[in-house]
Amino acid sequence: MNIMRRLCELGYCWSLIVLAGCASVSSQAPSASDLRQRAESGDIVAQRLLGEDYDFGRGVQQSYTEAAKWYQIAAEHGDAKAQNNLGSFYQYGLGVTTNYSQAVALYKQSAEQGFTAAQSNLGYMYDYGLGLPKDKVEADSWYRRAADQGYPEAMLNLGVSYMTGEGVERDLTQAYMWLDCARWLTQFNSNMRTKWRIRGVLDDLKQHMTPEQIREGDRLSKEWSGNYLKTHK
Repeated sequence: MNIMRRLCELGYCWSLIVLAGCASVSSQAPSASDLRQRAESGDIVAQRLLGEDYDFGRGVQQSYTEAAKWYQIAAEHGDAKAQNNLGSFYQYGLGVTTNYSQAVALYKQSAEQGFTAAQSNLGYMYDYGLGLPKDKVEADSWYRRAADQGYPEAMLNLGVSYMTGEGVERDLTQAYMWLDCARWLTQFNSNMRTKWRIRGVLDDLKQHMTPEQIREGDRLSKEWSGNYLKTHK
């Protein structure tokens, strides 16, 4: 599985795109040898970063098995990103045997620490009944937590839920707001696939809305974006 597919794995719902779980990647890039020394000395962040190096072949020979090993060590010490990343491994069978229940357990540990990617991923597991009973209400609850913090994939999934009325009461204006906010947040994102999908769903939604609904959706989107900017200066 290549990195792009890994980061943008897809599911489909009502002919619309719902984004699945993915691993998070840190921007820090110390040398692998330095990380290994720190990791072996018990540095939790270094353990997770070394896992990322093996995960993506960054300065070392790519190895999901080695990545899983270091994610596991960091996850056991409570690192939220490592818990999410290891959950992704169990979800997709990378370096470990596919185990949805274990993926769910790890996503929950990370999500309960407030890590947005894990909250969105946990929502996806509930959405499709992977490792636990399918529960659209619970899925949207976790999407909402991540969406409130500005996680675009969760905003897209929540927007789709409002379009279809699955897990929430159908509300095209709310759907528009979340999709337009996701569009706004990703306008300078280099991930063109995610941008195109968000905009494609938004364009499709507009075809089913009245001008009044679109105006209200625009108002709500501007209000949300303004509040987001105030708290993320």
